[in-house]
Amino acid sequence: MDYRDKKTFHNSGLRSSLLARLIAVLMAVSMVVPYQSLAVYAVQNEPVAASEETADQAGASENQEESGEASGQPAASEDKEDPKESPDQSEAAETRDSSEQASGDQKQEDAKTQNDNASGGNTVSEEGKQPSESSSPAKKASTDNDYKTEKQSDGTDNEGNEGGATGKTAEEAAEEYYKDPGGKAKTYTVTLKDDKADTDTVYAGDEISYSVKIAMQAAARYKYDGQNTEPMFDQWKNIRIYLTLPENVVPVGVKQPGIVVDDEPFVKVPGTDNTWEVVLIKDTRDATSSNSINFDVVTRITGNGKLADGTVLSPAEVEVTTDFDVRIKEDETQLDSYRTYSRDITSSPTEEITLTTPDEWIINKRSYENPEKAYTISDDKKTVTIHYLLVYGLNVNDVPEDDQNVYFRHGRVPYDGEIYLTDTPTLTLQDGSKPEAKSITVTPKVSGYVYNDSAHTSADDTSGKPKPIPVEKGQQKKLPYAVVGTNEDNVDEYAPAYSQYDVDMVYDYEDFMVWYYEPDADPDAKAHSYNDAKIDYTLLGQTAKDTDDHNTTDVPGYIPPGTITVKKFIVDYMSGDKNPYDSNIELPVTGPARYKIYKKDGTSPAVIYEKIGDSEYRRITGNTVTIDPGAPKTATNGTDGTITFYLDAGTYVIEEDKAPDNTVISGSAKKTITVNEGFEETAEFDNKERLGEVRIL
Repeated sequence: MDYRDKKTFHNSGLRSSLLARLIAVLMAVSMVVPYQSLAVYAVQNEPVAASEETADQAGASENQEESGEASGQPAASEDKEDPKESPDQSEAAETRDSSEQASGDQKQEDAKTQNDNASGGNTVSEEGKQPSESSSPAKKASTDNDYKTEKQSDGTDNEGNEGGATGKTAEEAAEEYYKDPGGKAKTYTVTLKDDKADTDTVYAGDEISYSVKIAMQAAARYKYDGQNTEPMFDQWKNIRIYLTLPENVVPVGVKQPGIVVDDEPFVKVPGTDNTWEVVLIKDTRDATSSNSINFDVVTRITGNGKLADGTVLSPAEVEVTTDFDVRIKEDETQLDSYRTYSRDITSSPTEEITLTTPDEWIINKRSYENPEKAYTISDDKKTVTIHYLLVYGLNVNDVPEDDQNVYFRHGRVPYDGEIYLTDTPTLTLQDGSKPEAKSITVTPKVSGYVYNDSAHTSADDTSGKPKPIPVEKGQQKKLPYAVVGTNEDNVDEYAPAYSQYDVDMVYDYEDFMVWYYEPDADPDAKAHSYNDAKIDYTLLGQTAKDTDDHNTTDVPGYIPPGTITVKKFIVDYMSGDKNPYDSNIELPVTGPARYKIYKKDGTSPAVIYEKIGDSEYRRITGNTVTIDPGAPKTATNGTDGTITFYLDAGTYVIEEDKAPDNTVISGSAKKTITVNEGFEETAEFDNKERLGEVRIL
């Protein structure tokens, strides 16, 4: 694909034939000088190579060139003028021509070998190689007006360009030096290196710095006036730099200021996979002396959280194209005095880069220390649910990391397929039996979890709340997970993140617990729960892995009763003092205060118990108790102003349906009491003394 116009100006023809011009010259010279001096003229008009300068010197001259142009003064170059030869030396000069031709060829070969051995980068120059096709998108097909890319050797100067046939015209010299292919003159070399050659750890999201070095040789020189050497061209123009990057690598900037434009330094080349033109501020460089263009392109590896572990980034390469107008006429005023040549040179490719990842996942099974979170008993006393917390995250120091910043680090890798949970609970009761769970569910702690299918299906219900996932004991189950979501850290939004789940095992209450009223019930009885969890996962680009953990929790297997104590007070009719209804209460207050115990509905009789030992309870017949200091103390009658009984945890209604004689109930005759297992609640009732009455018959 063409990225710019490569204009080639062709000579439209000599005004007179070369033969006619030669005859004219010979006739003119024969009238002035002896015939032997013609050899001197031929030597004086031979093109002369640019002075030798190393690549390092060329690199250093960039600043010289920039400062010279800024002040309006081009960088100076040294003219080399050959001493005039006498007629007696003409024969020796012609002999020297042929020997220097061979010597120059040998010097070129020696220079190539030396530079090849010294080269430390991916450098390509013109000398020593036949032009070859390049994969670069800037390549044009070889036609009369187009130039094929040159793969150059490591030559860094124009040493060895002397030795061409004597008497060459400027046009012939231009073709000998700069024809494409086969020109003898060196133009420039292109080197590309990256900063990852010495590291084995490269992550998606990392930056790669590519060092671009273009060492430009001074133009070859020619004696256009037959006396003094002059550069055959004075400027490299239309310099274009095309950087082909690996897939998933994008340019983000240039380290050195003042070389590329600020607003849009990189322009994607249409029709290419990932080739970018590096837009120079100035697309020309002085060619009268050695020059260079050196800069570092900062790139970023995209696909963090999306690329596979082991992804291989293909080699990068840089292509540099330029034009230069070579003077081809001794008389600069003639038409078509210049011919435009072009060069298209591509660096050797960099090495492949293989991405790695620090990602490794781990789970942690946690039990709750707080009994209220460790297990729950249903209101209808039919089931017991044991709770665990499952935590799943990146492994940092052998625990799942909960710091969200870790999930935005470089080198994130997605899962290859779904992840699977295997949960295996075991419950051992106090009698050694091992009942099976009625159900096992895993529920994401928060909404927003997804499955790793192509649509990233949500694990929430239609209302947007986390949906419990049923699990079979010991069987794999697809597990959703949290994702990082949209972010400014260039991590794929579906990259997996720190995840938490509630794991609930439901058991039959009757099988699970021993009631306080059961024979031989042990208040210290416990049920031992063991829960093992394993997650199988595969990171993209890796083989399958798993992580597992377990934990235990002890759930009380003994259900203690709730305790309710009813207290009775008598209010003195004169002082208003409250006194317990015991044996200290004087006449005329006598007789029992009677109470009936109902369930929450206020009509169904409650089942109540008396305590007959440290941990033994016996059911009381009926649902009635009394407080009567004048009667014997029993399980159902209190004599000290109180009566205590035991019953299952729950909510109850206590009603005083008979007051002691000569008293009236003060306040409500019904009280609602809620009592929990192992706790005691109190219900107080007040009765006020009633004055006696005198009847006259």
